[in-house]
Amino acid sequence: MKPCGEAAAAVGALALVAVVSCTTPEPARDADADAHALEKVAHLDSRTLAALREAENAAARGDRARAMKQVQSAVLPAAERAIAEAEAVRLATRDGRAAQGELIAVLELRRDAVRTWAGAIESRDDLRILGALQKAREVEEALIEWETRAKQMRRETRGGR
Repeated sequence: MKPCGEAAAAVGALALVAVVSCTTPEPARDADADAHALEKVAHLDSRTLAALREAENAAARGDRARAMKQVQSAVLPAAERAIAEAEAVRLATRDGRAAQGELIAVLELRRDAVRTWAGAIESRDDLRILGALQKAREVEEALIEWETRAKQMRRETRGGR
């Protein structure tokens, strides 16, 4: 019976460590550094968005070939780089890692929305194009929401400044 008692004691000790670590506030400078790092990664999405605008402009002019070339040569590579950078960032706080997971999810949504849009443009199906535009709008809203939360997190780490 002694091994069970030792196991129970070990589990109890781990539970205590978990409770203490969950209730111990994280240093503000770590949270601020995390927020800054995530904002830099989120900025990479602006490259994706700029390349996407060029593709959208080409499609609007009826130059589907140019739009598809832009998607393949610039938009999707920029989206993949942003995702890779977001995944590579090492953060110090639980809140930072949670925000990182949310950012990666939004960046993946952007990449998937671009693929959907490109397929719709290629198909020349107006309903698919409309659906792809709706998905793109949802991604924009998700990114704006994420950026708003990230800025709020940063303000909180600076004591409301």
